[in-house]
Amino acid sequence: MVILRDPLDILVSTTVHRHFGHWEGNGHLYASIVRKQIIDSQLGRMDPAFFKCVDYDAYPNLPDDLGEFLNINYQKDSEWTIHETVKKFFHHSAETKEAGSHYEKRVKRLENFPKRKKAYSDLKDALDKLRTLCNHQ
Repeated sequence: MVILRDPLDILVSTTVHRHFGHWEGNGHLYASIVRKQIIDSQLGRMDPAFFKCVDYDAYPNLPDDLGEFLNINYQKDSEWTIHETVKKFFHHSAETKEAGSHYEKRVKRLENFPKRKKAYSDLKDALDKLRTLCNHQ
Protein backbone atom coordinates (compact mmCIF):
# COMPACT_ATOMS: atom_id res chain seq x y z
CA MET A 1 0.00 0.00 0.00
CA VAL A 2 1.36 3.40 -1.02
CA ILE A 3 0.09 6.44 0.87
CA LEU A 4 0.34 9.63 -1.16
CA ARG A 5 0.63 12.94 0.65
CA ASP A 6 1.07 16.55 -0.39
CA PRO A 7 4.75 17.64 -0.44
CA LEU A 8 4.18 20.77 1.63
CA ASP A 9 2.32 18.76 4.26
CA ILE A 10 5.17 16.25 4.40
CA LEU A 11 7.79 18.94 4.91
CA VAL A 12 5.79 20.90 7.48
CA SER A 13 4.92 17.72 9.37
CA THR A 14 8.49 16.45 9.57
CA THR A 15 10.58 19.60 9.90
CA VAL A 16 8.23 22.00 11.70
CA HIS A 17 5.95 19.81 13.82
CA ARG A 18 8.38 16.99 14.61
CA HIS A 19 11.70 18.82 14.19
CA PHE A 20 13.24 16.02 12.11
CA GLY A 21 16.08 17.69 10.24
CA HIS A 22 15.94 20.76 8.05
CA TRP A 23 13.49 21.64 5.30
CA GLU A 24 16.03 21.87 2.49
CA GLY A 25 17.84 18.64 3.32
CA ASN A 26 14.67 16.66 3.92
CA GLY A 27 13.00 17.91 0.74
CA HIS A 28 15.89 16.78 -1.45
CA LEU A 29 16.38 13.55 0.52
CA TYR A 30 12.70 12.57 0.30
CA ALA A 31 12.63 13.42 -3.41
CA SER A 32 15.63 11.16 -3.97
CA ILE A 33 14.05 8.34 -1.98
CA VAL A 34 10.79 8.59 -3.92
CA ARG A 35 12.56 8.63 -7.28
CA LYS A 36 15.29 6.05 -6.68
CA GLN A 37 14.07 3.64 -4.03
CA ILE A 38 10.31 3.77 -4.49
CA ILE A 39 9.74 4.40 -8.19
CA ASP A 40 12.89 3.14 -9.95
CA SER A 41 13.76 0.22 -7.68
CA GLN A 42 10.34 -0.96 -6.57
CA LEU A 43 6.99 0.23 -7.93
CA GLY A 44 8.24 1.06 -11.41
CA ARG A 45 9.24 -2.58 -11.84
CA MET A 46 6.07 -4.09 -10.41
CA ASP A 47 2.80 -4.95 -12.04
CA PRO A 48 0.35 -2.30 -10.76
CA ALA A 49 -1.94 -5.12 -9.64
CA PHE A 50 0.48 -5.73 -6.75
CA PHE A 51 0.18 -2.34 -5.07
CA LYS A 52 -2.62 0.03 -4.14
CA CYS A 53 -2.32 3.80 -3.74
CA VAL A 54 -4.24 5.75 -1.12
CA ASP A 55 -4.42 9.55 -0.97
CA TYR A 56 -3.80 10.84 2.55
CA ASP A 57 -6.01 13.88 1.90
CA ALA A 58 -8.95 11.56 1.21
CA TYR A 59 -8.80 9.95 4.69
CA PRO A 60 -10.88 8.59 6.28
CA ASN A 61 -12.31 7.57 2.90
CA LEU A 62 -10.43 4.65 1.39
CA PRO A 63 -10.72 2.88 -1.96
CA ASP A 64 -13.68 0.48 -1.84
CA ASP A 65 -11.54 -2.55 -2.61
CA LEU A 66 -8.68 -1.82 -0.18
CA GLY A 67 -9.77 -4.32 2.48
CA GLU A 68 -10.06 -7.09 -0.07
CA PHE A 69 -6.74 -6.10 -1.65
CA LEU A 70 -5.01 -6.35 1.74
CA ASN A 71 -7.00 -9.50 2.54
CA ILE A 72 -8.00 -8.20 5.96
CA ASN A 73 -11.76 -7.64 5.81
CA TYR A 74 -14.10 -10.13 7.44
CA GLN A 75 -11.38 -12.33 8.93
CA LYS A 76 -12.48 -15.35 10.96
CA ASP A 77 -16.18 -14.71 10.27
CA SER A 78 -15.92 -11.21 11.72
CA GLU A 79 -17.86 -8.20 10.46
CA TRP A 80 -14.73 -6.02 10.88
CA THR A 81 -13.51 -3.97 7.91
CA ILE A 82 -10.63 -1.56 7.51
CA HIS A 83 -13.06 1.15 6.37
CA GLU A 84 -14.97 1.10 9.65
CA THR A 85 -11.79 1.21 11.71
CA VAL A 86 -10.20 4.07 9.81
CA LYS A 87 -13.40 6.13 10.00
CA LYS A 88 -13.64 5.46 13.73
CA PHE A 89 -10.06 6.27 14.70
CA PHE A 90 -8.68 8.65 12.08
CA HIS A 91 -9.11 12.27 13.06
CA HIS A 92 -8.13 14.18 9.96
CA SER A 93 -6.86 17.66 10.69
CA ALA A 94 -5.56 18.54 7.23
CA GLU A 95 -6.67 21.84 5.81
CA THR A 96 -8.75 22.27 2.71
CA LYS A 97 -6.41 23.27 -0.06
CA GLU A 98 -8.47 26.04 -1.61
CA ALA A 99 -7.37 29.38 -3.02
CA GLY A 100 -6.89 31.92 -0.28
CA SER A 101 -6.51 29.28 2.42
CA HIS A 102 -3.70 29.08 4.95
CA TYR A 103 -2.21 26.34 2.74
CA GLU A 104 -1.98 28.66 -0.27
CA LYS A 105 -0.35 31.33 1.88
CA ARG A 106 2.31 28.85 3.01
CA VAL A 107 3.04 27.86 -0.59
CA LYS A 108 3.26 31.53 -1.60
CA ARG A 109 5.59 32.24 1.34
CA LEU A 110 8.12 29.86 -0.23
CA GLU A 111 8.90 32.61 -2.76
CA ASN A 112 10.86 34.33 0.03
CA PHE A 113 13.00 31.22 0.62
CA PRO A 114 14.54 30.04 -2.68
CA LYS A 115 16.33 27.02 -1.15
CA ARG A 116 13.14 25.86 0.57
CA LYS A 117 11.17 26.44 -2.62
CA LYS A 118 13.67 24.30 -4.58
CA ALA A 119 13.45 21.50 -1.99
CA TYR A 120 9.64 21.68 -2.12
CA SER A 121 9.69 21.67 -5.95
CA ASP A 122 12.02 18.66 -6.08
CA LEU A 123 9.78 16.71 -3.72
CA LYS A 124 6.63 17.80 -5.56
CA ASP A 125 8.09 16.63 -8.90
CA ALA A 126 9.00 13.24 -7.43
CA LEU A 127 5.57 12.83 -5.84
CA ASP A 128 3.86 13.86 -9.09
CA LYS A 129 5.70 11.00 -10.81
CA LEU A 130 4.57 8.65 -8.07
CA ARG A 131 0.96 9.86 -8.46
CA THR A 132 1.22 9.26 -12.21
CA LEU A 133 2.43 5.72 -11.56
CA CYS A 134 -0.44 5.19 -9.12
CA ASN A 135 -3.00 6.50 -11.61
CA HIS A 136 -1.98 3.77 -14.05
CA GLN A 137 -3.43 1.10 -11.79
